[in-house]
Formats: sequence, C-alpha cells, structure tokens
Amino acid sequence: MSKIMIVDDDITSLSMARAILESEYTTIPVRSGYEALRLLAAGAEPPDLILLDINMPVVSGYEVLEKLKEDPKLCNIPVLFVSGEDTYSNEAEGFSSGVKDYISKPYIASTLLSRVRHHLSECEQQTRLIEQMDLLTEEKLSELMNLFDTLINAMAYLNSRRCPQLSWHSKRVSRYMRILATAVAASQGDLSAGDIDALSRCAGLHDMGLLALTDSDLEKYRNVELARTRGANIPQEPVAEESEFYTKHVDAGRDSLQVFMEAHPNNLYLTYTLEMVTHHHEWWNGKGAPDGLEGEAIPLSARMMAIVDNYDIITARRAYKFEYTHEDAVISIRRNAGTRFDPALVEIFLSVEDQMKACLGHIVQNT
Repeated sequence: MSKIMIVDDDITSLSMARAILESEYTTIPVRSGYEALRLLAAGAEPPDLILLDINMPVVSGYEVLEKLKEDPKLCNIPVLFVSGEDTYSNEAEGFSSGVKDYISKPYIASTLLSRVRHHLSECEQQTRLIEQMDLLTEEKLSELMNLFDTLINAMAYLNSRRCPQLSWHSKRVSRYMRILATAVAASQGDLSAGDIDALSRCAGLHDMGLLALTDSDLEKYRNVELARTRGANIPQEPVAEESEFYTKHVDAGRDSLQVFMEAHPNNLYLTYTLEMVTHHHEWWNGKGAPDGLEGEAIPLSARMMAIVDNYDIITARRAYKFEYTHEDAVISIRRNAGTRFDPALVEIFLSVEDQMKACLGHIVQNT
C-alpha cells in the first residue's frame, strides 16, 4: 500500500484529507513543515507522495519543497501543493520549483483521490521505465564487455603468432593488475569497482604495439628483457637501446588507438588502454620512455602497469631467459621504488605480495 504524507498545520484540513485517503493508502499526518523535514531526514523509508500545505508558519510549503529538491534521496517524490487561498498567481513559481500539482481546500473527495491516483500511477510508470532502461544499459554493457574480451583474446592470439610468450604475458598481467588495483582502491580510495574491472581487462593490451614490430625488433625485445632481468635485478638506469625500442613499440600502439579515441574520447576502457600502452615504460624519476614523464605526471594506470609488467617479466618462464622466483621479483621491485616505480604503489604491492605469489603459483600449475 502506497504511503502518503499529509503536511498541514490546520487540524481540520489534515483530518479531512486523512479520512479521504486512508481507505486506499497508508497516511502519515504531520502538523508542520519543520516536523515533515525532521521525519524525512530521519532516514526512514520515504513516502510515495506528499500532500503539502503552502501557507504554514515557521517553515512554509515552498521551503519544504526546496529542501526536498536538494536531497538526492527525496527529490523525486511527487509533491502536491494544497491551499485554501487563490493560488493561481503562484502556480508558475510552484511548477518551476518542481511541484506536480495544486489542490484547493476544502477538499472534494473525488478530486483529491483522482489527483493522488494519477500522480502515483505516473510515478510508478517512470520507475518502471527507469528500471527497463537500467536493464537495457546493463545488457549493452555486458555486450560491450564481451566484445572487449574478444578483442583482448584476438590481440593475444595475434601476439602469440608473432611471439608465443606474449599471449600468456597479457593474460598474467591482467590477473596481477586486478590484485594490485583492488589493493590501491582499498588503500587510497582512488578507484571504483568499475575502474578495477576496466584496468584488469585493459592491462592485457598494454603491449599491443609489439604487433607492428619486425622480427629484428622482436629480437631486440628479447635482448632488452634479458638486460632488465639479468640476475633478477631490474637496472636502476635505462639499459642500452631500451628507450629507442620502447618508444618504437609504444608509438605503434598509441597510433593504433588514436582512431578509436577520436571516435570515443570519453570511453573509460579506451582511456585506460591508451594510458597503459603509452606510458607503462615511464620511470618515476623521469628517465623512462617515451615522454620522460616524472612522478604523478605519469597516469596512475601506467604506474601500476609498470609494476605488474616487471613482476611478470622476472617470474615468467621464457625459453631465452632464466626463470626467477616471486621473492626475486619482490626484491627487485622494492629496490627500484623511487627510481623506476612509484614508491607508494610499491608499498601497496608489498602489502598484497602473498596474493601475487598465490596467483603466480596457480598460473604455473595451469600452464
């Protein structure tokens, strides 16, 4: 049964409205605007409609309406103004403030019931429409996520044809990114659940620019990896040819994404993908590539990607390099805090290293 709040300082009018409505609705009688606001602010389930007298002492109906419209939880409750005076001169003000209708006193039972039924029905229709739109939005979002996952898998397949280890690298860093992003959200509050999901999905595309490289360039990639992980120690200065190689494959990935960004400039997934593709080889101290960004000028997504990317490069099985342990990777990442990596993110990474190790163990067992 719908709930109707009746706000009126005139006890006779209040009792009359209640007598007309209580056969069909649960009524909440209130003697003042102040008391109405107090009850609404108390956090109880709000009424479905408010019958609100305009001319009340201390807090008028207009003031109550203004407060309702300021509250996101109450602003959509339909409000019907009530007055015993000629209100036509004030109707424009009321409608512009968001009131749904005007009703004159003394009440005519059939008119009051008809107006209340109409506005409750209209509100229910709007609620159903919003629910249907939300459902359609969820369905479309699910379709987009499936499409994006298909794109990631397709890119991983193409990578595997050029360089087999890259396919598994993309899948692993996506899992590591979810762990780190969840920890960052808990620690700093900068990321929503949607951000975490987007980051973990997009992480798998961070090396998409490698598809554009020649076989000779890919051989350089292997050499760069060897230099980065020799003795499981990520160097604290860029190694020979590192900046040149990174700039080349980053530019290829960035150029490929620009077409999509121009068509969808505000898309969260494309934005994160572009940030990680472009800047995951930047260094915290400004000595990275391709733009030499420093500190927090590097996008958060790319700073996180740098850590999980290097974690996987050190611990991954590769035919052309020695496989190091989780502990080796942790030592190297800690050692490079403040040079290659954001020191605050390294601390967060260290707080979830057990989760990283468990994830690594699961991957090793299943590949």
